[in-house]
Amino acid sequence: MRLSLIISVVFLFVANYWLLLADGQACFFVFSRRNIYDPMNGNCRYTMGGLRRERGVFIKSFHSCCRRKSASAWGFPYHCTSCRKIRGTWAPWSHWSRCSQTCGIGSQNRRTRCSTHVCAGGRRRTRFETRRCLWQPCCPVDGQWGPWSASSGCSTTCGMGIEFRSRVCSSPAPSCGGQQCIGPRKQFKDCSVGECAQWGAWASQGTCTATCGNGKLWRIRHCVLNSGGTCEGQSQDYIPCNERPCE
Repeated sequence: MRLSLIISVVFLFVANYWLLLADGQACFFVFSRRNIYDPMNGNCRYTMGGLRRERGVFIKSFHSCCRRKSASAWGFPYHCTSCRKIRGTWAPWSHWSRCSQTCGIGSQNRRTRCSTHVCAGGRRRTRFETRRCLWQPCCPVDGQWGPWSASSGCSTTCGMGIEFRSRVCSSPAPSCGGQQCIGPRKQFKDCSVGECAQWGAWASQGTCTATCGNGKLWRIRHCVLNSGGTCEGQSQDYIPCNERPCE
C-alpha cells in the first residue's frame, strides 16, 4: 500500500512537470471528492492548485481555475471543490499615433492590452489596429527657377544701351502651398555696340555773299558713320556774315 502511494505521487509530479514545459503555465493534477471538473466545459483557466487523493479519482486542471479551500489531510495546501470562470478584459484603446506621413496618405496605429493572460485564448495579450490617415491633401512643393534665357540683345544699335535675360519659376512650379522661387526674374546689364554715327566739323564753302549788310556764308559738314546709324540734322546751311551796315 505504501509503495503504491509513493508510485502514484511520483507519477503525478512527473506528469505535472511535463505539462509545465508544454504550456509554460503551472498545471497540476487535482483530486476532487465531489466533481471531475472538465476544463472544456468549465471554460476556466487554472492559476494555482494542489493535490488531494479522494476515492482514487483525479482530473487534470490544464485550463481550470479553482477557488482555494481548506487544506487537505495529506498536507497539500489546497484542494478543489468548485471552479469559477475568469474572464479577461481588454483595456481601453490607446490614442491613435501620429500619421506616418506629414502629407499625402500615411498610417496610424493604436493598441490595447489584456488585463490577464486569458484574452484571445491566451495566444497574445496585445492587440493592434491600423488605419489610413490623410495629413494634407498633397505635399507642398517649393518652386525652383528654370534656366536663364538668351540675352535680349542691346537696346540700341550704337552707343550705350541695356540688355537683359529672364527665367521662369517652373522647375518645378510651386504647388500645394509651397514657396515661390527666391530671387529676381530678370537680370539687366549695360551694353555697347560701338560709337554711333556723328557729324564732322563744319567747313565754310566760298565767300560771303555780301561785303556789308546781311551777307550769308555757305557751309557744309559730313556724317561719320562709325558703327552704323545715321546723323540727325542738316548736312549744310548758311550762317550770317559781313553784318556791318553799308555806307
